[in-house]
Amino acid sequence: MTQNLLHFVSLVPLFVFALHASTVEAVRISPDHRYFLKVSVEPDTNGARHTVHRRLFWKNRLVLSHTTRGVEDDTYGQNESLTATRLSFTIHARSLDWRRGARTIEFHYKLRGPVAQRVGPLAGNAVDFVEEWIAAPWTFARKFASAPNAQRWHAKLRNYPRGAIDAVHTVRKRIWEVVIRFERRVQVAFRVARTTRFAITQIRLIKR
Repeated sequence: MTQNLLHFVSLVPLFVFALHASTVEAVRISPDHRYFLKVSVEPDTNGARHTVHRRLFWKNRLVLSHTTRGVEDDTYGQNESLTATRLSFTIHARSLDWRRGARTIEFHYKLRGPVAQRVGPLAGNAVDFVEEWIAAPWTFARKFASAPNAQRWHAKLRNYPRGAIDAVHTVRKRIWEVVIRFERRVQVAFRVARTTRFAITQIRLIKR
């Protein structure tokens, strides 16, 4: 009976909200019934946005916990899927450039037993990719950069909470240059190439 109920709940869209006064919970189960994703949605103090907690279990063992704050109703549950080998979902986060408002982040996890390993892609375009590359910890970000000075710039730029996207140039097919001006008038150009995924191939300082 319980298994049938969980299977039924897993078919219910996770982006259906109840009243703002209470927390909504839903469950999504992988086709092989080994993984289940528990999603809790609770209203923020203003009621217009929500905090979303995602917890992934493997045979009742917690594998992954992810919390997203400031989620709007119409951005919740985008591109969310759970299979026997992969968990994927998309969220919107604040851009380092206030003029852009939000950026889109893609989360993809490769599942193997009790282990969930994040893999690419990080985003769907070069600008969002660069922003997420800067925000991600170096242990993960290093997988998406071949530039010799990538680690040094990654550590330095994480100290800049805000910036401005000054330009995005198409160098040639599947290669872009993203120019970001950070505080203290530091302007940095990122050369981004895309083969099977985005990767930073060059980072250079334009002016100080």
